[in-house]
Amino acid sequence: NGHFGSIVCNSAIEHIPDVESTLRECHRVLAPGGRLWITTPSHYFGGMLLGSRALRSVGLRGTAEAYARWFNGHSLHFHTDSRETWHERLEQHGFAVQQSFYYLTPGAHSAFDLLHYLSAWRWIRRRVTGRWVGSGLTLNAFWPARISGLIERSWPTEAGPYLYLDATRKS
Repeated sequence: NGHFGSIVCNSAIEHIPDVESTLRECHRVLAPGGRLWITTPSHYFGGMLLGSRALRSVGLRGTAEAYARWFNGHSLHFHTDSRETWHERLEQHGFAVQQSFYYLTPGAHSAFDLLHYLSAWRWIRRRVTGRWVGSGLTLNAFWPARISGLIERSWPTEAGPYLYLDATRKS
């Protein structure tokens, strides 16, 4: 009880079904004044995916929403909530939010979505060969430098697919 000075939940808390128990436990183990840092997909996550945006742009709103639900389910996201919901949740569990903001632009998030499909050939290769690693030739080496520029210019933003939260345990 009250032992740790900080907890970092980097894109993890959205995968935990019982987030309330998790936050109670974070509060229990943090020392008064201890910090809790969370990064998590926001309620904008599904709608800002490339697939969702493309489907909406051609008038397929229902299909776009279905794609967003599928992607969140496939990713095992139990919680993709707004900044306000997270603030309320943290306050209820004895935390004071110090800072929070959305990050990543729709363009950067679209690149994230596209990369899932560009890496599909690796999954196929594993199914065929039983190994993840193949030849030294990889398309994945091309993308990080291209995308890092998008990401660096992507936060904070008014509405983004991801949310950063910095909270302090109240005494």
